[in-house]
Amino acid sequence: SINAYIEVFDQITWGALACVGLVLMIWLYQALKFRNRALALES
Repeated sequence: SINAYIEVFDQITWGALACVGLVLMIWLYQALKFRNRALALES
Protein backbone atom coordinates (compact mmCIF):
# COMPACT_ATOMS: atom_id res chain seq x y z
CA SER A 1 0.00 0.00 0.00
CA ILE A 2 2.99 2.28 0.50
CA ASN A 3 3.86 1.92 -3.20
CA ALA A 4 0.37 3.07 -4.19
CA TYR A 5 0.69 6.03 -1.82
CA ILE A 6 4.03 6.97 -3.38
CA GLU A 7 2.54 6.74 -6.88
CA VAL A 8 -0.36 9.03 -5.98
CA PHE A 9 1.99 11.46 -4.22
CA ASP A 10 4.25 11.44 -7.30
CA GLN A 11 1.34 12.29 -9.59
CA ILE A 12 0.14 15.06 -7.26
CA THR A 13 3.68 16.44 -7.06
CA TRP A 14 4.05 16.58 -10.85
CA GLY A 15 0.60 18.14 -11.18
CA ALA A 16 1.46 20.77 -8.57
CA LEU A 17 4.79 21.50 -10.28
CA ALA A 18 3.01 21.91 -13.62
CA CYS A 19 0.48 24.32 -12.06
CA VAL A 20 3.22 26.35 -10.37
CA GLY A 21 5.21 26.50 -13.61
CA LEU A 22 2.16 27.64 -15.54
CA VAL A 23 1.35 30.36 -12.99
CA LEU A 24 4.97 31.56 -13.01
CA MET A 25 4.99 31.75 -16.81
CA ILE A 26 1.74 33.74 -16.86
CA TRP A 27 3.00 36.04 -14.07
CA LEU A 28 6.29 36.67 -15.90
CA TYR A 29 4.42 37.35 -19.15
CA GLN A 30 2.11 39.85 -17.43
CA ALA A 31 5.05 41.54 -15.65
CA LEU A 32 7.01 41.89 -18.90
CA LYS A 33 3.96 43.19 -20.76
CA PHE A 34 3.27 45.72 -17.99
CA ARG A 35 6.92 46.86 -17.93
CA ASN A 36 7.00 47.24 -21.70
CA ARG A 37 3.80 49.31 -21.57
CA ALA A 38 5.32 51.55 -18.87
CA LEU A 39 8.51 51.98 -20.91
CA ALA A 40 6.45 52.85 -23.99
CA LEU A 41 4.55 55.51 -22.02
CA GLU A 42 7.79 57.06 -20.75
CA SER A 43 9.46 57.45 -24.14
